[in-house]
Amino acid sequence: MGKRNPRRTPPPTHVLVLSEAGAQLVDRKGSVQTLTAEPQRARKRPGKLLIVDMIGKLETTLASLPELTPEEIQSAVELTPAEFLPPSHGGDVRVAVHPTMDDKGVASALIAYAPSAVITGHQAASDLLGFTPLGVEPAVVTATHAADDAGTVVLHSQAHQHVGLLMQRRQVLGRAREAAGTQTGDRVDQLYSMMTGLASVIDGDINHVILTGDADTLEAMRLSVGQNFPALRVTVLGDVDLARLALTSPPLTPVQGHTPTAKRTGASGVALWGPLAAGLAAGLLPAALVTLQTANVQRTQRAEQSALSANAAPLQEHADLTARAAAAGRVVQEADTILRGRVNWERTLTRVTDQLPEDAGKYSVRFASLLAKASVAPAPAAAETPDTQTEAPPPVPAGPPEVAMTVTAVAASRAAATLAISNLERTHQLNLQELSRVPGGWRIRGTLLDRQDTPEIP
Repeated sequence: MGKRNPRRTPPPTHVLVLSEAGAQLVDRKGSVQTLTAEPQRARKRPGKLLIVDMIGKLETTLASLPELTPEEIQSAVELTPAEFLPPSHGGDVRVAVHPTMDDKGVASALIAYAPSAVITGHQAASDLLGFTPLGVEPAVVTATHAADDAGTVVLHSQAHQHVGLLMQRRQVLGRAREAAGTQTGDRVDQLYSMMTGLASVIDGDINHVILTGDADTLEAMRLSVGQNFPALRVTVLGDVDLARLALTSPPLTPVQGHTPTAKRTGASGVALWGPLAAGLAAGLLPAALVTLQTANVQRTQRAEQSALSANAAPLQEHADLTARAAAAGRVVQEADTILRGRVNWERTLTRVTDQLPEDAGKYSVRFASLLAKASVAPAPAAAETPDTQTEAPPPVPAGPPEVAMTVTAVAASRAAATLAISNLERTHQLNLQELSRVPGGWRIRGTLLDRQDTPEIP
């Protein structure tokens, strides 16, 4: 995977793969021993043991550190791991770092980490078996040894989560993680989504998919990929397959704990604080810390600037849409005011004439004169706004126009006049000013104001 890490440990002589089904101990000769119970303490024997974790006790993350060299990246993460791990993983943790490049060509670090208690427990297993511990490595990292130069996605399906790594030219370019479903079909859909999401961030095609983890999920995924993408090469790695990869390749990111001695040492016997002591002797540690702090500040500034830039266009678009919506609201309100201010004279007059009685198909009351006048009713008073309110409330639209009519009519009989008055009082506010007998009938004179809340008389 690119330039060799100067701290890379040699390949192990034995590999212990821990999975949900149990533990498999594999040596360089290919012999496989299944451990079904905690082993009895064995005598010290030659060989170095690497533990590959398929259960998910170890986690991985990918951090971008564009201002640092690969050597500085390793020192920076080991000095201040909390700066680069998710906030939920505080406390005493053990980390291991593999410098790499992300999909944009920026210097990055693939970090494997776990609580110290987990690493101590794994190291105790190495001690019981009598081997010198090399450390613990996540299975998804071990599986990267099967990648080639072409675009590759490595997927590790665990009981509780899926983890994916994107690789090209043997560099880890990206990482994804998702909580796993309970049904096989849902888990396969999640792996498909993770695979396509990782593949979308690089130029070129993905030619190789490496699968490891839950056997049922991997078999369903393998069959589905084979049917839908026959040109895509699929490699399924079981426990023994991972062990054989680890036996032929130096571990990328073995997480190490404290040795039984008082010092914290690596597999080579060199104290892990050896590079730090050399840095102190050369006077380089202060410079490294300043570089790290500067990188952190610059990374934060870039992230904030990127967030501002990403939100600037949506915020401006929201402001424009708000202004356009307000303008459209005013136009609609004005149009509504105009429509509400119009009088439907045909309806208004018909509403009056429909109240006149008939006799043998002819009106028994006839109008001598009718004068109508429309006036707009005053708008209701708007609610008072507090002094702190910056925008005035929208104006309350005026009510519909009121139509007042002055009418003079002649009824053929007193009965017709009484019926007409009774009908008009049900649909209008009638102010009767005259009811008198005249030659040819009875004269009715008064004013009418339409009552909107009264139904018309059929």
